[in-house]
Amino acid sequence: GGLKDYTAWGGIVRDEIQRESSLNISVNASVSNGKLSVETDLLALETLSGKLQLWVLEDGIVAPQISHSGANPQYVHNHVFRDALNGTWGEDVTLSLGEQKMVEHKNIELDASWKTENLSVVAFVYNNDGVMQAAQCKVTINE
Repeated sequence: GGLKDYTAWGGIVRDEIQRESSLNISVNASVSNGKLSVETDLLALETLSGKLQLWVLEDGIVAPQISHSGANPQYVHNHVFRDALNGTWGEDVTLSLGEQKMVEHKNIELDASWKTENLSVVAFVYNNDGVMQAAQCKVTINE
């Protein structure tokens, strides 16, 4: 709703947390033979239209970081964006009230420099009003 004075942020966040979502999302991701497969389950709690976006994140990346306290050459970076699995803007999704849909993405080649044990996948659906719902899961290794 636009710019808000910082003194109002607490109430705004509380109100947003209490809002009912229009969508339930669950996501499962696994790697087998170096290939990633992602299953995203969507359940519409109202009729909706938006874009499903799938991102790969990596934790535990040790690299330099400069902060207000100085440089730290051994800083551990988490939640580092690695890739958008289904394109820059995601893919269209339209659901009717009560409709459930499973979206699968299989045999996605992973970058060899990524540490599979530190990967997770975030799934979210968004539209012009913002993010409707999001879910995250650790990547399971089946090798």
